[in-house]
Amino acid sequence: QMMGGGGSEPPPPADVPPPPPPDPSDPTTAGPPPGGPGGPGAPMPEPPLGPIVILDPFVVNLNEPGRARYLKLSLELELNSQPNALPNAPMPPINDELEQRKPQIRHTLITYLSSLRVQDTKGPAAKLEICEDIRRRINNLVKTGAIKNVYLTDFVVK
Repeated sequence: QMMGGGGSEPPPPADVPPPPPPDPSDPTTAGPPPGGPGGPGAPMPEPPLGPIVILDPFVVNLNEPGRARYLKLSLELELNSQPNALPNAPMPPINDELEQRKPQIRHTLITYLSSLRVQDTKGPAAKLEICEDIRRRINNLVKTGAIKNVYLTDFVVK
């Protein structure tokens, strides 16, 4: 009598053919497996984060007639390493330009943010739209590079 199930598994039947190779014309089997380097379902690696510039916080009155409502906002800017200008043009780096244009940037953002209503600030989609509007407005001002992303680090409506 055998103890512990020490028997061996039977060999697979010899008459079963191996699976066919993937058909390149079949979209369900063509190409590499989906996902990242870890195979199907693995996340794709994120590109490295660009340089970050932290702006001073903003506190603005919102555009709510008859009600005193305000927005307190802190944000960080991720810089794109690719400049908007010609590669051979002698220009200061975007960090220097952001510092030089700080009054313009703050004026532009205060004007924009104070035009918002409380309803314009509610929900994740609204916050993403605000970030995109901020990115676009700053990119319209700078000439030596570009803002890649805007990250909210504080967002309070009172």
